[in-house]
Amino acid sequence: MASNEELVSLEDVHIDELLQHVMDSKGSELRIAPGFPPCVRVHGRLKAITAYENFSAQIMWRLINDLLTNEQMRQLESEGQLTFFYTTADATAYYNVLVFRVISGTCAQFHLLLPLNPV
Repeated sequence: MASNEELVSLEDVHIDELLQHVMDSKGSELRIAPGFPPCVRVHGRLKAITAYENFSAQIMWRLINDLLTNEQMRQLESEGQLTFFYTTADATAYYNVLVFRVISGTCAQFHLLLPLNPV
């Protein structure tokens, strides 16, 4: 594992950067949660992306907030969870996303539905 000086900050990371790790590792899912580094599911096992620092609750909220509409934010706040679909900005992958609230903050799972062929 990298030392703290070598860890990549999640402060300005966009979700697509993290989702690229799913594609690169031929994984099926990205999991992100406060207190942990981002993790990719590969062949049924979760593997931490150890180049990144652990998520804080504030960074998690910013990352998720950037993806949601106002209506989706209201639904997450009122129901405590939300499911939606997400396509990466470069249109190379399509994900089913589950966002949910727990005591430590907001968590999310991005399950790869299918990689898309770049145009």
